[in-house]
Amino acid sequence: MRAIKVRRVLIWGLLLLTVLFIIGGVLGVWFGLYGADPITRSYGVAIFLLSSIACLWAALGLFILDSIEMGA
Repeated sequence: MRAIKVRRVLIWGLLLLTVLFIIGGVLGVWFGLYGADPITRSYGVAIFLLSSIACLWAALGLFILDSIEMGA
């Protein structure tokens, strides 16, 4: 029963990470390419990089959670 809950958390977590990465990537590219001034373009790059780092960090956390739960 506990493995099913952990698997559900992992699946929902990965889906949420995918959605957040897509939203952050789209916003970052949009502001980066179509920003009116250099400050807006730099905000776009920052949004893209921060969303990438946050998603990688959370994916690492999910991987560690999965490894601990599976007994590796």
